[in-house]
Amino acid sequence: MVAAALALSILLLAVSATLRMALLLAIGAALGIALQHASFGFASAYRRFQLRCETAALHGQLLMLAVATVLFAPVLAEGAFFSGVASLSFHDWLCGSHVPSPAA
Repeated sequence: MVAAALALSILLLAVSATLRMALLLAIGAALGIALQHASFGFASAYRRFQLRCETAALHGQLLMLAVATVLFAPVLAEGAFFSGVASLSFHDWLCGSHVPSPAA
């Protein structure tokens, strides 16, 4: 039932939006299913560490954090990513200047 709903969602997204968006949904769903099946969640890693002193899942999380930091540091230092703004100041976020104004 869930697989049919996911397939229908991907098909509707491909028809109504773009094929790229449908592909991103499919990739995200596949990664989510794989991580769910492997019981690789943030809470389960800490549970395994506390109950059985297993640290492999925590090492995996730390590795993912390190890789994400190394990959995103140049993007944030540059200030732009695919011609979009990669970082905003606190003032911009607070005042909402990053939100486009509605067409008048």
